Formats: sequence, C-alpha cells, structure tokens
Amino acid sequence: MNNFKYWGGCHDIEGYLQNNGSHQVFTATVGLVSSNWDRAVELYYQIKGGCVDYGKARTAQFAIYGKKQRLEGPDRKRKCWAADQDNNPDEHPPALYPEWDKDHPIHLISHSQGGQTVRTLIQLLEKGSPYGNEGDSPLYTGGKIGWVKSATTISTPHNGTTLRDVIIDSAPKVSELIGLIVQATGLGGSSNPITTSSWNNMVWHRNFPKISAILSTVPRTYRFGI
Repeated sequence: MNNFKYWGGCHDIEGYLQNNGSHQVFTATVGLVSSNWDRAVELYYQIKGGCVDYGKARTAQFAIYGKKQRLEGPDRKRKCWAADQDNNPDEHPPALYPEWDKDHPIHLISHSQGGQTVRTLIQLLEKGSPYGNEGDSPLYTGGKIGWVKSATTISTPHNGTTLRDVIIDSAPKVSELIGLIVQATGLGGSSNPITTSSWNNMVWHRNFPKISAILSTVPRTYRFGI
C-alpha cells in the first residue's frame, strides 16, 4: 500500500536482494483470512502457474466458497497465473517461477501464519492430500520430494497461540462473529460456508461494546492486503 512493503516496510528487501545477490527473489501474496490449506494451494499456483484448484474432496467437504471457485463457464472466478506469457490469451499475471521442480528447488521465507502456510504446502507437495481424490491437480498427488530446499519461518506460532484464549475470555462471540463476516464477504477461500440461520442466531447486543473496536480493524486490514 503506497509503496509500503510487507517485507521491509519503507525499504524494498526484495529489490535489494535482486540487485545485490545471485538468487531470484519473489514476494507472493495469498489469501488474507483464508485457511492454511487454501493459502498453500494459492501459493503453489502463484509460483508454478495455472488456475487455483482447492481440491475436489476438500471443496465438497467445506462447500460454498470452494464451489464458487470451481464454477465452469465464462463467469467463473478463479485465481490464475500464467506459466507461459507467450500463450496467455486471458492476460493472467505471470507465475513467479514456472520452472519450479525437484531440479529447480526454491527457498521459502515466511512470517507469522505464512510459516504454517509454507509447512502445509510442503506437506501437500510430499504427501499429497489426506482427503482422498482431489481431482486432476498435480499438487495433490504427492511425491514431490526436494522441491523446497529450505523453509525459514519468522515469528510463526508453530505450537498455536494464546491470543485466541485472550479474545474468547474478553468477548466470547468475537471469533464467531469475525468468522461469519469473513464468510459473508467471501474473503476466505474454500473453507468458509455460511447459512442464514447461523447468521441470524448470532448474539449481537450482548458483546457489541467489546467487539466494536475489533470490527473496525477489518476494513483497515483488508485495505492493507496482508
């Protein structure tokens, strides 16, 4: 936002490394409030190229928004990156590193939830999907040993976080309400189903004074795109 970088703030770390090192360096962007599965899938396609496929079995399990990603026809909305810019009639943004495979491994550096996302991606690459048949996406077949040369995580809650307990103690319905907002606006990926009854059953008045400040951060966070 306004040239403020996630990696480096006012300083462009990616640009510095590109200009002063021997490695190709890219910055990826994944779902703001998506599950680690969805973020890992998006990261895979953003690097390798192609249109995001959250997986047939996974989508069937978590329903609504995943199905929207898989609609057929001209009105479908899918996140796509072009592996071949010379054959890109839909003018998708270029994939970061289409050559990616075991002979062209990558280093992944991540921060906060990004560390969990990277670990999920490595698990999918090596072991495939635990949900069964996910369709024809090569990501879910597993066996991609050695595609990631190293994974570095910074401030990642690998063993969970106590923040949830603090939030739940101060405002018991905050997590449910934020989740419903995410689901209703479609900010997540494949795993954010919502029903009218679950929305109408929310208790608004009891916790509104406690959650108003937290709710006000949602549009600001969304504008930051982090």
